[in-house]
Amino acid sequence: MAPEPPDGGEARNRRARIAVAALFLTNGALFANLLPRLPEIKADLAMS
Repeated sequence: MAPEPPDGGEARNRRARIAVAALFLTNGALFANLLPRLPEIKADLAMS
């Protein structure tokens, strides 16, 4: 494995943190959008 450049580690960590934050934000937005519609979805799928 090749050693990382001295400044490359900080930039890589920052990009990783931004990617994880974006993933959590997207997941939270989708869940928040789905939760209020849950009764309607259950009724459409004829679930009890």
